[in-house]
Amino acid sequence: MNPYDPPGQRFANGSTLAGKYVADYSRLGLGEFRRVCDSPVRGAIEWFAIKLQLKHWVKQVFDAPVPMLSQLFRIIDTPQEFHDDLIAFKADAARYGYAGELCTVKRSQGVEVTTVSLRMIHKSKQSFLTSLFAKTEDLSQNETQVTSVFNMGDDFTTLSVTNEPLRFAPSTRCVAEYLVGASLAQLCERHAILVAAAPDVPSLLESPEDIAVVVDTLTVEFYDRMILSGVFSPA
Repeated sequence: MNPYDPPGQRFANGSTLAGKYVADYSRLGLGEFRRVCDSPVRGAIEWFAIKLQLKHWVKQVFDAPVPMLSQLFRIIDTPQEFHDDLIAFKADAARYGYAGELCTVKRSQGVEVTTVSLRMIHKSKQSFLTSLFAKTEDLSQNETQVTSVFNMGDDFTTLSVTNEPLRFAPSTRCVAEYLVGASLAQLCERHAILVAAAPDVPSLLESPEDIAVVVDTLTVEFYDRMILSGVFSPA
């Protein structure tokens, strides 16, 4: 039994997803397919080869995402191999006004990868950060995003700065800058500049539940778009 399996798949906005999905990335457009691949050049070659039926794309089965509030962990309760990275990041983030340790853990049984997401709220309550740590048997990866929310409610929007590369087209709710490889200090500095120039004041994030509504809504809407386009389908 996977000790990090959530007890249910109901998200904070009331939506549900299937337990597992099949991904057929060959149904993506050329631009997104190239971004999903490690190499844009190789991605373009593979995409045209698939469309010309010169190559068969192997579909991937993977577990559905974890609702943020399904199980929240402290760092000490996450898998041991993540502790050093999480503790170091939390200490670094505290220097920029972020506090807390809202961790979710996902162990995918299709594509073998363990992911820990650490979320922290800024002392102003006007932003939160998400740092994602992923490990497979051979690789490890870390990506961080700083986010503010505007007009909290059904029609909320977000303003984010992240050091991850652009892979999929963002939601119409989201304005994001992609500073690939940027440090946390650079992300926080750029985010502060963008928020200061925004026409509205960010909504206050009073609790983990506020963050969960934003995170879960964006997650479910992303899956809805991918299912509608035929890229994802329930396994």
